Amino acid sequence: MTANLPVVHPEKVLAPVLLVRGEYDGIATVADLEEFYNRLPNGDRQFIILPGTAHSVALAINRQLFWHVTRVFLTMPTPIAT
Repeated sequence: MTANLPVVHPEKVLAPVLLVRGEYDGIATVADLEEFYNRLPNGDRQFIILPGTAHSVALAINRQLFWHVTRVFLTMPTPIAT
C-alpha cells in the first residue's frame, strides 16, 4: 500500500485542503506529508498533527481533536483580502 504514495498528484488538487496526521501514524512520515503539502497549489491549506492518535484519527481515543480541527477548518471565515 505505501509503495505507491502519493496516490494523488498534489499539483492537481485545487480545493482547500486539511491534511491531518496522527502523532503515531506509521503509514507516511512527516517529511513525506510536508513534501506533499508544499506542492499543493491552493494557499487555503492546513497541516495538523494530532497528539495521542495513530492512523485512524476519526476513531481514536482522542478523536474529539480530529472533529474539532475539522469543524474549525470547515467553518473558517472567508478572507477579506487575498
